[in-house]
Amino acid sequence: MIALLPLLMPPTLQNQGRIQDFTLSFGGDLMFEGITPRKQPLEPLMPIFRSSEIACANLESPLTIVKATTKRKSALELRRHQQYILGGNPKFASEISKAGIEFVTLANNHTMDHQTAGLRQDTAVLAGAGIHFAGAGANRSQAMGMTVINSNGTRIGFLSALAFMTPGALYKCTPATSTSAGIMTLNLNGQVHQKWLKQWIVRCKSQVDFLVVGVHWGIELRAKPTPYQVALGHALIDDGADLVYGCHPHVLEGAVLYKGKPILYSMGNLVSPTFATGGIVKLNFQARQLRSCHFLPIMIKFGRAYPLFRDPRAVAKMNQLDREACLKGVDVPIKF
Repeated sequence: MIALLPLLMPPTLQNQGRIQDFTLSFGGDLMFEGITPRKQPLEPLMPIFRSSEIACANLESPLTIVKATTKRKSALELRRHQQYILGGNPKFASEISKAGIEFVTLANNHTMDHQTAGLRQDTAVLAGAGIHFAGAGANRSQAMGMTVINSNGTRIGFLSALAFMTPGALYKCTPATSTSAGIMTLNLNGQVHQKWLKQWIVRCKSQVDFLVVGVHWGIELRAKPTPYQVALGHALIDDGADLVYGCHPHVLEGAVLYKGKPILYSMGNLVSPTFATGGIVKLNFQARQLRSCHFLPIMIKFGRAYPLFRDPRAVAKMNQLDREACLKGVDVPIKF
């Protein structure tokens, strides 16, 4: 049974008992723009997601009917396709739940596209469908909060943060503040080793048995991680994360083991209105240690995602990390 636990637990409850085996699945961006719920875009993937204790994705399209849009993306930027406004039918919340996805990240560049009212509806319909989320809230304290899911006695924590490199790029996405709604952002100015970041990760890790950090980062359509992604992924693991899960580039960027812990740089798209290929990674853990991993290719066609159980081209994309993206002697590329 999976249940939502409060963020903070008494010290006497921390890290007690045997850690059970568990399986986590990770898919990419859910972009419902221009797709109707009647299409049931995730239905073909239901057996894959339901075979894991917890399945995760990034909700790129806020589920809202609010018409107001963010003022931080200018009309000129929108006309030039330098920025985009996304949204999806709130009925998709039940479709996500039916497919077996229990958790979605919200710290991305579209969650606040329909302002605070849109965020309120988005989080309300997700909660109503029993879907856990992290990375956005009524203020920064809520946005940086951890969601904890109990899987057979193992407490698995989830964080979500946007990690664009420049303050200007972060501002466009409406960072949460102490007094205003928005998303969780990592304003690091390219310096990944920061005391407050480590304190955040350490504090959250102390509350759970296993910590997943979802990061929205990288460059769109770039098929390998940037040096900043590599450095930040390493820093998060060094600070205490057990797994780093990346989204935003809309293409697969490969995966590595760093100090024995997985970094999934980008899972591409999971649902989109345009044709694409992507995939789902299933990771099996035993007592917090990765025991096996599987990559399941998918094809997105006419707004619907289909499993491709044998597609060497998609597997090759997931295995494409080269020496530039892996630090020799530090990272071990995961070959699927």
